[in-house]
Amino acid sequence: FVHLRNSSLSSRRMTKMTPLFENSHDSGSSSAVQILLTFFLVWEALFHLGRMLIKCGLRNRPSWILDESLSLDSMNGGSNSNGAAAANNSINGTQVNIGPDANDHNDKISRLQDPNENRDSRTNTTTANLTPHQQARQTLIQQGPSYFVSLIHSLYVTYRGIHHISSLYDASDLEKVFITRTYFQGSHRPAHLEVAKTNIIFLSYLLYDLLHVIIQYPNLGKIDTIIHHLVFASCSAINGTYGVMPFPFGWLIVGEASTIFLNWRWFLRVSGRGGKRGDNVCSSGEVEQKRVLDTVNSLFAFSFFATRIILYSIGMIHLFGFSLEEVKQLQQLGGVPSSLLGMTCGCMFLGWGLNLLWGFKIWGMMVRGTQRKRKKSNYDREHSGRFNFGGSGKKRN
Repeated sequence: FVHLRNSSLSSRRMTKMTPLFENSHDSGSSSAVQILLTFFLVWEALFHLGRMLIKCGLRNRPSWILDESLSLDSMNGGSNSNGAAAANNSINGTQVNIGPDANDHNDKISRLQDPNENRDSRTNTTTANLTPHQQARQTLIQQGPSYFVSLIHSLYVTYRGIHHISSLYDASDLEKVFITRTYFQGSHRPAHLEVAKTNIIFLSYLLYDLLHVIIQYPNLGKIDTIIHHLVFASCSAINGTYGVMPFPFGWLIVGEASTIFLNWRWFLRVSGRGGKRGDNVCSSGEVEQKRVLDTVNSLFAFSFFATRIILYSIGMIHLFGFSLEEVKQLQQLGGVPSSLLGMTCGCMFLGWGLNLLWGFKIWGMMVRGTQRKRKKSNYDREHSGRFNFGGSGKKRN
């Protein structure tokens, strides 16, 4: 604790305006900002790479991307397939929170049952005269690159988040909430700086995604998405500037694991691989598609409850139940204004409450889905063999 107090002496002499990300890099603010700009450009480059790959795939190998059922629906004049429904939908909003931001789970989760809900009128007018196949192509080209980048981001930061939890697990309660300013024997500053780098990466993604949400408004998200990005970008900047909450950031960012499966689900629905709506599945291909979609939905639900409910709750209990005194010292040690510290803690409580709310909704969807499957199974078992044209017509045992 003496080392930590000595390392914070300079913070007491800080001016009211601490340089951005001053405590996120050994070389100070300028180096940290360079990392921020670099990763912003990386996300933007990946966006254009994703668009190029999608266009090349649709042009040269369309069957690899779009299911043939979309073409059949187009020939039959149908417009109610899952691909068409998904094409008309801006499945986005994070989140949870998760443009396609892994944190925007709120709007995404709300459309788990019916991706055709809350469609934007602008999208409807531009796709009303398109076939399901054309709608799917248009949606993949326009929104697919953002989901491609979101997938890469969620995979990368989830991996880093697991590493941060492991590296700071044995740190003292004070070092779990405060980034030390100097190196000393037994300090966790190297691990702290890795957390700070991930925080910068996360902020760069929020800024990149915010730009695309505004450019494609409202297809990738509406005003709630913009507010979400601005609020959490502010919290990211506060924590990175004053060097606070390194360990909580680890168990918070791991929640991006559920975004991986949301992005996967989005592609299945848009590409026409979501199976028929309802429980009546006819062809073997549709049976397989529904099985894959059910598996992805189950993986999403498991990852959501594991990271955003269980892990998040354990982290909040530890932070405010066992480390509250250390949190109160952050204003003195890190120089963070009480208002900004209160904003950060308030957002953590808000995110916790939203996750619990959406967790109950997801659980309700799962229960209702299980009940429908059980009723259908019982119905099929009761009526199997009732129409036996090769026999006596009696119900088989």
